[in-house]
Amino acid sequence: MEKVIFAVDDCDMNLTVVEYALGNHYKIHMIDSLAQMFEELESVIPDLILLDLYMPEMTCNDAMKRLKAHSRHAFIPVIIMSGTFNTETINECNEMGAIHFISKPILDPVDFYEQVSRWV
Repeated sequence: MEKVIFAVDDCDMNLTVVEYALGNHYKIHMIDSLAQMFEELESVIPDLILLDLYMPEMTCNDAMKRLKAHSRHAFIPVIIMSGTFNTETINECNEMGAIHFISKPILDPVDFYEQVSRWV
């Protein structure tokens, strides 16, 4: 059975890069809003969520709390992606419950695939 990944980012270019890097290996749901992500979670439970740190509707921390509060979603691994790459940001992501942090922009699709495939 094909693994499902939700790629959640408000930038179409980032979603396109994720689809390019992972689309031959996984079923990718390209999602441009947190509202859409939570709506899709009602019918699909992904094997992994790639979540942009800075989404316009709510903070990433609030989105993670909402995910972890629901028993159907609490176990879904989340990798946070951001252009802000420093120790403080990585520590915040870990405290939110993220399993990994990936820096954007994604410049090497093979490296990105290798990082993601460790968790799916």
